[in-house]
Amino acid sequence: MDDVTREQLRLVACEYSRGHAAHDPDAARHTRSLQRSDAVKSVVEAARGPRVLIQEAVLPETARFLRGRTFSNRGHERVVYWAGKDLGPSWIVSTCIAPRATTTAGSFEVSAESNARVIILLNELELVLLAQLHTHPGAWVDHSDGDDGGAFMPYEHFVSIVVPSYARDGVWPLGTCGVHRFRHGVFHRLHNAEVAKDFRVLPTSCDLRKI
Repeated sequence: MDDVTREQLRLVACEYSRGHAAHDPDAARHTRSLQRSDAVKSVVEAARGPRVLIQEAVLPETARFLRGRTFSNRGHERVVYWAGKDLGPSWIVSTCIAPRATTTAGSFEVSAESNARVIILLNELELVLLAQLHTHPGAWVDHSDGDDGGAFMPYEHFVSIVVPSYARDGVWPLGTCGVHRFRHGVFHRLHNAEVAKDFRVLPTSCDLRKI
């Protein structure tokens, strides 16, 4: 039995239990228990933050920006912003933005003027800032104190992704990176299981003709 069929059966069973509850006290108690469980699940998901759905075309462009434009400056940290739409329970990442930045082998800095240009662009495109990505020289992908303080306009559930080895191997899968979310004023690194559940790629196209 595939997942779609299981889900259909679950929905039918839930509808049946709601109708049956009117006549069966035990079924009514069971239905209330299910409703409480759903409420707890909603609270947990809200605390975890919106799911992040990334348009496929964003990933190679992000890697290209993070690797640097010329061979001579590829050994520097780089920074990219992800922008898109906030749909409440889901965020859609549609656009990557490379701000003008001062970079070294172990740091980057985006000026207030450069970030002001980013804000102007976001307003023109009617998008919101959803995430910041930057590279580290090696395999370490936790947040440094500078990363915490240098994040651009963090807000609740804002995403910061640290990409290892100057993005040599790209940015996907995100399990190879350090994925951090801003919660209650502090960045927390997510476990890989959380990343796998909350971050997905939206394909550019889907060909169902051969299925």
